[in-house]
Amino acid sequence: MSVIKTQFELVSNVPEIPVEFRSIDDKYKKAFTLFDTGASMTAISKDIVMSIDHIIIKEQSTEVSGFGGKKQADYAILADLVIGGEHLGPVTTLVAEFSDDTRYDVILGMNIIKNFNIDMAYNSDFVNNGIITLYPRFDTLELNEQSIENYDHKESRFGIWDIL
Repeated sequence: MSVIKTQFELVSNVPEIPVEFRSIDDKYKKAFTLFDTGASMTAISKDIVMSIDHIIIKEQSTEVSGFGGKKQADYAILADLVIGGEHLGPVTTLVAEFSDDTRYDVILGMNIIKNFNIDMAYNSDFVNNGIITLYPRFDTLELNEQSIENYDHKESRFGIWDIL
């Protein structure tokens, strides 16, 4: 993988991109994610995570705030995240109940976004679609070495370090 390219749509001036997650039956489940540079962590709704291959890191939850106010969330490792056809492997996420009026099932946060230089191109003349290009800021060969079994949420590329 050298770069990741995928389409995005501006929805209320916020980029939405298609992603895929490995499901329990080893197929891939599509979802749309809010590309949110204001979110420190990637988050996924409890409704969608039940059909995705994942491991809960701790039974202890944390309080998060965002769409719909403050919520309790569990930390989890998702087996594989795919953006633009490129497999990123396991990623750490928060699992929470999203508000019913939220359009998204996934919020892509800075634990993933910060690992890329990003270029977004679109025509602002009444067009809400564009292309997002993610340039990895790391050696992509390390992703091939990751599996959900040997993933360390404190040391891995798409992990999180302050879990108690």
